[in-house]
Amino acid sequence: MICNKYMLEGGVTHREIFLGELAHIVGQKDSEKSPRGKAANLSQYERDSADNLILVCADEHDEIDNRNVLDAATLAWLHRMKREHEARVKLATSFGPDRRSTVLRMIGNLR
Repeated sequence: MICNKYMLEGGVTHREIFLGELAHIVGQKDSEKSPRGKAANLSQYERDSADNLILVCADEHDEIDNRNVLDAATLAWLHRMKREHEARVKLATSFGPDRRSTVLRMIGNLR
């Protein structure tokens, strides 16, 4: 699961900065040195298209591109992570002013 870290503010300075990174699902270059670069026959335009990019934090970007986890960070897995994350963001941002909700906090033992 993508970490859901807020990527518009620094955790140390608390200043407004962009911390997100665009990671390529199929590597940016058709090369063995580019993570998953040989996994699909895509044009350069397709490699840089939104369908092939996923927004992640720096730690996640380093992890999914690490040579030791390429067998786990497969195209299918990354596409699924992207779809699930985009669905969560769509849901979280879909609540308009006409859709009211109330936050409840319960304290105590439940039986």
